[in-house]
Amino acid sequence: MLLPVLTHCGKSHHHHGALPRESWFSPPAAPAPSKEIPATQRPYSIDGITYYPIPSAKGFIEQGIASWYGPGFHGRKTSNGETYDMYEMTAAHKTLPMDTRLLVKNLENGTQTMVRINDRGPFIDGRIIDLSHSAARTLGIVERGTARVKITAVDGTSIFLAREEKAAGPPSTPTRIAVQGPVRAQKAWQDYFIQIDAFDEQREARRLQQRFAGFGHHAHLYRDHDGAIKVVLFVGNDADQARRERSKLVRLGYTKAQVVSIAN
Repeated sequence: MLLPVLTHCGKSHHHHGALPRESWFSPPAAPAPSKEIPATQRPYSIDGITYYPIPSAKGFIEQGIASWYGPGFHGRKTSNGETYDMYEMTAAHKTLPMDTRLLVKNLENGTQTMVRINDRGPFIDGRIIDLSHSAARTLGIVERGTARVKITAVDGTSIFLAREEKAAGPPSTPTRIAVQGPVRAQKAWQDYFIQIDAFDEQREARRLQQRFAGFGHHAHLYRDHDGAIKVVLFVGNDADQARRERSKLVRLGYTKAQVVSIAN
């Protein structure tokens, strides 16, 4: 605030009939306390792109591609300081406030689930949300790696209604709903993947992904905690089969191929 500057000779001069200076100048208002912006709400830059977190998720709806992330981040810190647990129903979004609850609907198979935002991402072109492994499995997208989804921010009332709907039984139009958080998946079996290669540049990873797509294989990409873009292929729930497939890839020249397993 700029205050008027008064110059005088150093002495107060009160003229007859004039009010003291203190009466005709109001004291300056106390400055409003500054409200510190949480670190997770400040703009940030990744790969030359600046993202601006939005102040509120009220009314937020978005459609696009969902992916998931797991082994490379499990046990590491998320953007809000939590320890990432890929068995919890959480997700990463580039701009939504932390702790936003989202109803995520897989538009390809109709399944829905609730997740809580506790991280930033995904930073792969064309994706709107990165799901935990458990959330991805609930929605049926672990094998393919990605799916087209609709995400809707919900409040406590919306969550309550979703739970009531589930308790009341299936609606007239069949829709599978898996709600809640935090929820832990039962670790009953293993998912096996082959990490074919890892790249610093996204275009190189895309090129390899497209090469495998040309042979009918759906490889997917994810960015690891060290920034590397990894090309990964789901091979099922059999460890021996996973090792055999890796050996085939090595013989074909993909010498960096390695088996990655995730318990469910």
